[in-house]
Amino acid sequence: MVITLATNRNEPGGILNYYITNDQYTQQYSNGTINIGEMQSYEGPYQGSKIDIYNFGKNGISINELNNNYGLAFTFGYGKYQALIKENPNPYAADSVSNAWGDIMPKKVTQTIKYVNEKTGEEISGIQPYTQTGLTGQVYSAEKNDQIVIKGYYLINSSRANGTISQFYDGGTYTNEWVSASGQLIKEVWHQISQNGLMQCDIYINGQQQYDPNNLKGIVYPSSQSSLGPTSLSIQNGNYVFPNPYVEQTQNIELKYLPLGKIIPVLPNGEVIPNAPQPQYQNNPNDPTGVKPDEPVPAIPGYTPQEQTVTPEDPGKDTQVIYTPIQQGSITVIVHDVTDNVNLPQYGKSSGEQDVGTGFTYDKNTVITDLENKGYKVLNPDAVIPTTISKGAQNIVINVEHELVPVTPENPGQPGQPINPNDPNGPKWPDGTAKNDLEATGTQTIHYVGAGDQTPANNVQHFTFTKSAVVDKVTGKIVSETDWNVASHTFGNVDTPVVAGYHADKTVAGGATITPDDLNKVVTVTYTPNGHIIPVGPDGKPLPNVPQPQYPTNPNNSTEVTPNEPVPEIPGYTPNVSTVTPENPGENTPVVYTPNEKPMTPTTTPAGNGNIPTNGQTTSSAGSSVSISNVNNANATTPVAQKQVAQLPQTGNEQLKHEGILGLLALGVAGLLAFGKKRRKE
Repeated sequence: MVITLATNRNEPGGILNYYITNDQYTQQYSNGTINIGEMQSYEGPYQGSKIDIYNFGKNGISINELNNNYGLAFTFGYGKYQALIKENPNPYAADSVSNAWGDIMPKKVTQTIKYVNEKTGEEISGIQPYTQTGLTGQVYSAEKNDQIVIKGYYLINSSRANGTISQFYDGGTYTNEWVSASGQLIKEVWHQISQNGLMQCDIYINGQQQYDPNNLKGIVYPSSQSSLGPTSLSIQNGNYVFPNPYVEQTQNIELKYLPLGKIIPVLPNGEVIPNAPQPQYQNNPNDPTGVKPDEPVPAIPGYTPQEQTVTPEDPGKDTQVIYTPIQQGSITVIVHDVTDNVNLPQYGKSSGEQDVGTGFTYDKNTVITDLENKGYKVLNPDAVIPTTISKGAQNIVINVEHELVPVTPENPGQPGQPINPNDPNGPKWPDGTAKNDLEATGTQTIHYVGAGDQTPANNVQHFTFTKSAVVDKVTGKIVSETDWNVASHTFGNVDTPVVAGYHADKTVAGGATITPDDLNKVVTVTYTPNGHIIPVGPDGKPLPNVPQPQYPTNPNNSTEVTPNEPVPEIPGYTPNVSTVTPENPGENTPVVYTPNEKPMTPTTTPAGNGNIPTNGQTTSSAGSSVSISNVNNANATTPVAQKQVAQLPQTGNEQLKHEGILGLLALGVAGLLAFGKKRRKE
């Protein structure tokens, strides 16, 4: 059974036509149309076979064999399986059969064939390009009628009048939707990332993006580049295979023509007869690649040709015809440009056929001066010019070549200004010869920030790329140029300066690489203020009015601070550590200070006073109080405070003393436990 799907060639991606026939196309089982976004089911003609055909419009088509009783073999058509079919012509091979197929909808594409002068590379004037339209993957061919006869030219590449049409281009995005045999909606989004068909693909199954575990980025090569990498994605353990859909388009389709050759009258010694006609071959009106046979040679007064007609074997090659002089002579001075292999007729002179003995003048010195002023170098300035006509033709050739001048950064050109001082209206220095075209200076800037007015000044290093060129003084064109002296330059590293009170994020900076296309690099070094030592009480609160020294920067390492920094001395307090070495030089380090023991001399409360010490105070006879500890703040209670209370003398209030001691002990222990837990958590 054959399933044929067809789209409107003029509006691809619209209504889909389907035809279901036998293999020989002699019996039709079903046909119809499927609108965009619709599906058509078909059962038969084989027992147990059922297929669904989907039309996703411009996003592609899909065919499913639902019962898994039969396989689908893709045997012909445009699109991504074309290369696979060519490699394995058996349409029922395992690699060509699946239970579900999906393909990108081909687009209508226009291909243009141009008629080009092979010698100049330009389109031949007056000849309109030939255009064809077709769908992706379609092979086109320009017929004989399109390989036109162009007067004065002959066609040299008739085989290039055919190729392949394709919608694919660098930067294009192509979407293909289809339905798998299990009914899952598959969406392929292909992104072309190179001119030769390299693709990056995103696969979605029921809206969920899927990945090939061996190719997570989804980079897939066209089948023609299988040696470079994977040509398909394998999803869900190989249940789904997604080959690259790229179809290469034939580029630069040009029918190339060359000028037809000429009949060149020459003397018996092979010299060209001056001022003699040199007729071009005539086109063969029935064959753009040939010329008419039996071309008549021109009649030249004073000469007799050795043959009356010529039939060129090569339409583009000149044919020399020997002419015998009839008792006459001539002098011809030719100035020949050996660089371009052309004559310069404005500097030459010919006497034409004259009687023997006729005088001839030619101001060679003036011509040479004019040539040199225009950038030519005369190769044979001593050439002798005859002054009298003798029998036969005398041809004198003055050979010249284009003088070349090198340009360097030290000796650059001046674009727009005359190259030759004595020829102000002649060729100008071309673009690309100025000093700034021949050298490019790059920089590495180490930019320091964050240290306020102590921030070091930028460290700037320079490097200059150079190149040279050679300019033709006759044409004003660059005939050659060198590459840059180096492709890239890598700067050295610079030690980061030590700034007091700050630490940097790099010990050294630099090592940047510049190229002529990327000249300037900036490396930023950031300074951050150093942290401080923060004295805190046992309760973790900063002590008031005490020093909070900043870490000094390590003089040997700009990113670190000095280790084992001594903590400040605070009268009446003892720190829990004598030095600190911060792990993070930008963060403050709290240091716990415990109040030193201070023996107290309590006084007895006068009878009937009723003042009972509260909140850790003992009231003196004068009504003042001495601070012992804050028993209501468990976190502030220290072993020192406990010891001080225990040493108080008898006051006559035994019950109060014991209760105070027990309360302080309990709270002190609780405070220590709470403080210990907090430290471990931190």
